[in-house]
Amino acid sequence: MSRFIREVEVSYDWTYNEVGGFNGNRLSLTLISMHGEPDYFKGFTWRSFVHKYSDNEIGTGLEVSKNGESFRLYGESKARRIQ
Repeated sequence: MSRFIREVEVSYDWTYNEVGGFNGNRLSLTLISMHGEPDYFKGFTWRSFVHKYSDNEIGTGLEVSKNGESFRLYGESKARRIQ
């Protein structure tokens, strides 16, 4: 399995690093470190994803876990091919 590493620079000197890989049609990246994040995010574990639902539909989203609980969906956007 291939691993992917992503470094994201959000704004106001807030950066984070993610690592992950593919599981079927889904690329999941778990946040492994954050610098300069708002206090609200402390204590949470975040996981972003890109999911291919079909040849004509994909979704991008974010999942969250607190205190080692199971991840739950935080939000998702879907895009559908129209032509």
